[in-house]
Amino acid sequence: MKNFRMLQRISVATACLGLLLPGQLFAAAPVDSARPTTQLSDISLHEGGVFAGQIVGQNGNPLAAVPVSLKYQGSEIALVTTDANGAFAVRGVRTGVYTVHASDAVGCYRAWNGATAPPSAKPGALLVSHNEVVRGQGCDCGATAASDCTCGNTLGCGGLPGFLTNPIVIGAVVATAIAVPLALSENGSGS
Repeated sequence: MKNFRMLQRISVATACLGLLLPGQLFAAAPVDSARPTTQLSDISLHEGGVFAGQIVGQNGNPLAAVPVSLKYQGSEIALVTTDANGAFAVRGVRTGVYTVHASDAVGCYRAWNGATAPPSAKPGALLVSHNEVVRGQGCDCGATAASDCTCGNTLGCGGLPGFLTNPIVIGAVVATAIAVPLALSENGSGS
């Protein structure tokens, strides 16, 4: 029984500590956006070694006038701009592995000649540009975009109401509401 109570106290203390520590301690390390983080995809080059592709937004709409960089072994071999349909094409490309950078989208592609391409090869590259998404930063000051969020703190905006609606503060209150009665019941039982 004594071991069970000790385990119970340790569990409560660990839960309280986990709620009070900032989430950044448990977050994964940031990903280097200069390196492709997607898996290698096969595409077939069009007649004349044309590397074709399209850039779309998260909602699937094509993105026009976006600069697209085609890199081979880390060196940029072409810089083109998408048309009104979000399409781009680079002529004179040979077979090999290429990295495509466009806006905040990065893709890694293995380019094949049309005759030697595997059946799974796509006719072109498709990159999806993702807008920056900020979640759980405690900045709800009426900002319309992540870049507009200038609060600079994790305790929330809006004075006392913002502070009291912060998830960390709510977690601390709940943890206290659980821990205090447990501690008092342990002291009163005389064990």
